Amino acid sequence: MLTIVVLSSCSPKIYFTEDTKAQLERANVDLHIIQYYNSEPIVLARQIKKEDVNVVSGKVKLEQGKYIEEIIIKRYTPGVFVEKNDKVLFISFEEGDGKFLPFMKLNSKSGNNPPIYQIGSLDWKTDKNGRKIGVVNYAGNKYSIVHGDNSRLLIMKSTVSKLERKSHVAKGRKVN
Repeated sequence: MLTIVVLSSCSPKIYFTEDTKAQLERANVDLHIIQYYNSEPIVLARQIKKEDVNVVSGKVKLEQGKYIEEIIIKRYTPGVFVEKNDKVLFISFEEGDGKFLPFMKLNSKSGNNPPIYQIGSLDWKTDKNGRKIGVVNYAGNKYSIVHGDNSRLLIMKSTVSKLERKSHVAKGRKVN
């Protein structure tokens, strides 16, 4: 809890939690009009065939004799809401069909904090070092999340502040 308080008090951005989502939905705020951000850099990578090197859109590099395509999403890259289901929000950080990432509702370990949305994967694999790596579908291809598997969804603090500050000025009443 302390980390969230410290981060939210110093930054104009706050974590997007299940409570935040519920608050916005209660106020009839469309999730499509909110600006989202990632809390840390995300790097997606996949191995590609030599003949496909010229047709890919990301950054391609030769690594140990293999061609690797990387997609880099820098920290605080603005993203938009695409769709959702019960536990996942899909956020897009660039234009194009299928170019979105899943952010899943993650319960806190202490149980005291509301669930937070963190980059997720519906498929996991283990690398040669025994580390679990998430696999996501991105633009119709399977990519490994090689960096940023703890990236969380952020929104501007002012988005929620506007909901909490509903005010009006009383006009006053005169005696008839």
